[in-house]
Amino acid sequence: SEDSFGMDVADDNITPTSEFVWQAGAADTMTLKRELIQLLLDQNIDDRLNITEPLRVYMQRQDVPEITAVRRCVS
Repeated sequence: SEDSFGMDVADDNITPTSEFVWQAGAADTMTLKRELIQLLLDQNIDDRLNITEPLRVYMQRQDVPEITAVRRCVS
């Protein structure tokens, strides 16, 4: 892969957007971080990220805690 400057980027350094916005917590939990979502929104690439209305509502609702969930790889 190459970055926007045409420089080689190791594949193991690339984090998919869907994983970037989750932060590991205790005991197999992950938290959907508003600040990480906002970093992506600030870049005005909403259409490429396919940000849907439920996620926009999540970002507007500062009166509710961030979503925390147990995430496991299912085969």
